[in-house]
Amino acid sequence: MRSGSLYLVATPIGNLEDISLRSLRVLKQVAQIACEDTRQTRKLLGHYGIATPTLPFHRFNEHRILPGLLKKLLSGEDLALVTDGGTPSISDPGFSLVRAAVEKGAPVVPVPGPSAPLAALIASGLPADRFVFLGFLPHRSGERKRFLLALGDRTETMVFFDSPRRVGRSLQEMAAIFGDRRAAICREMTKIHEEFLRGSLEILAKEAGERTMKGEITLVVEGTAEGQVRPQGEVDLCRAVSEAMVRYGLSRRDAVRDVARRCGIPRREVYRVARAVKQKASGDASSSEE
Repeated sequence: MRSGSLYLVATPIGNLEDISLRSLRVLKQVAQIACEDTRQTRKLLGHYGIATPTLPFHRFNEHRILPGLLKKLLSGEDLALVTDGGTPSISDPGFSLVRAAVEKGAPVVPVPGPSAPLAALIASGLPADRFVFLGFLPHRSGERKRFLLALGDRTETMVFFDSPRRVGRSLQEMAAIFGDRRAAICREMTKIHEEFLRGSLEILAKEAGERTMKGEITLVVEGTAEGQVRPQGEVDLCRAVSEAMVRYGLSRRDAVRDVARRCGIPRREVYRVARAVKQKASGDASSSEE
């Protein structure tokens, strides 16, 4: 028996007119639609008079629901997978079902359409020839700083999702870690209160800190310039470790890890240099006192 096809259908991120004719046809023809939130999806289906049955499929129930969906696929039923808005599996549920369908040999068919990362990127005014989407920023400040530190050498334009409650702090940390690069806050895209704020990280951090941000936030940040000067020599390495500790509030261990990554030097070597320079400085200070 031929297995059914799993259609990955992109849906509007706000404006209900942003859906393709093909997407509407597929949603009408499949046996069932697996959706992140049935209430949200039914708004879209009701708007276009589509009566296809829906089934909730999200990160809290996916392991329980997945076997049943897979069984339907393998018995020959065509299914669609949608999220509350945008393209399935992009920081949304769906990957587990896609992987399971691929492993079982069921056809997986993308039906492209709206995507918040791409919409933000092309409207940001920043280079779009090379970019990387990095999903949601970590919630906790310490984790977020370590996450951002690991991105310091990326030359591509970077795209993130963030909470409106945290975006001001995130931008402040980006300005401290990345330097004052160009960036854009893309808020409530395709909706009534759509807004794009463009400028330097410092300016955007100040703006976000002075007002109450609401709605869905996508951040676009310029990559670093290629060939950026890196620390050279033992004194520079030691200074870089100290600056990382003071500027980013890192422990010595995390600061050594950051400098080692940026300079392409083994961590043990950076630690050895930093320790040796510190001991030498302490020795010189003791000699001068004598």
